[in-house]
Order: sequence, then C-alpha cells, then structure tokens
Amino acid sequence: MVHERRSCNARRGCRVGLVERIPNRGAVVRLLDPAEVRQIYSVREVLETLAAEQISLPIAPDVLGPLRALQQLHAEAVAAGDARGAFRANIRFHETLFRACGNPHLVELIQGLAQ
Repeated sequence: MVHERRSCNARRGCRVGLVERIPNRGAVVRLLDPAEVRQIYSVREVLETLAAEQISLPIAPDVLGPLRALQQLHAEAVAAGDARGAFRANIRFHETLFRACGNPHLVELIQGLAQ
C-alpha cells in the first residue's frame, strides 16, 4: 500500500513537473529555484480559491463533521507542541475541504502541487 501511494505521488509529481524520472535511479524530486516556487504557489492559490468557491454552502454535515474533528486534532497538536502532528492535521483538513468541491480533477491538481 505504501509503495502504491509513493508510486501514485511520483506519477502525479511527474505530471506537474516536480518529480523527474531518472533511468536506473527512479523518481527524484526536482530542485526548484525561488522563481519556480513562487510560480507554483501562485498556481496553487488560484486552484485552491477555485475549489473553495465551488463548495456548496452550507457545508454538508458529512463534510463538516470530519472538518471539525481535524480542526480539533490540529488544535491539540499545536497545544502539545507537536509540529508534525499539526502539519499532518492541516494537510488532511485542507484535503477534506477541497474534496467537498466535487471536482476530483481539481483536487488532484491541488494535491500534485502540494507534494
């Protein structure tokens, strides 16, 4: 399962130009210069805004419940000084939120750029 997820993430990264496939080495993360990082964040901002605008309001209870639980996990991690836990909860919160837009292609693009 972990290997499948890594393979999927590598393919997604290749599609958006963040991962290079090198013969006899496999997939490696490409080093980005500061201008490329700014450009990627600019694209992410547009895509994430689009996803947020497509979420139906009020948010459905089956989405709101998990969002509240993830916010609580984040708050607990911050209170405990657990930066890694807070980071993971934040990522999961936003993945859950963006999935609520109902456009899996948009969500995949956002996730590919967030890797």
